[in-house]
Amino acid sequence: MAIVSKDGERLYLRAWEYNAARIVSELAKIIQNHGGRVEPTNKAIISDRSAKGENKPITVTHTTYISFILDETYYYYQVNDNPFFDFYYSKTPIKNGKRPRHVRLEEDKKEWLYDCFFKSNCGQPYIAEAANLIFNMLCNAPLSNS
Repeated sequence: MAIVSKDGERLYLRAWEYNAARIVSELAKIIQNHGGRVEPTNKAIISDRSAKGENKPITVTHTTYISFILDETYYYYQVNDNPFFDFYYSKTPIKNGKRPRHVRLEEDKKEWLYDCFFKSNCGQPYIAEAANLIFNMLCNAPLSNS
């Protein structure tokens, strides 16, 4: 997946990458709705290059990863451009206003990964459900080892 280097960058993504960006951006909204602070990234304008017919570009806040603070805990979550490779996360307490720099990444079991994410025109209810499942998994996960 592409890392967005400037605000408003235009990306033409495959169906999985497009849906993953939608999921991670939806996750950012959920985090903020729960009082979390999401580390800002550059916004991207994305299109699903696999879509047939109408393909309106959308703006997303995140594409491949997200980092945030919620309840004095620092979280990091990343997806891979190949959905069959591992996805990783970390969850570490903030001590003295700082987070540890060297934390082991944990592997996501990807229980939220549905077949529709590999296709164009995946509905928003699936995107929202996946983002909620990721959020709950992160919140309920044990702390990562340093």
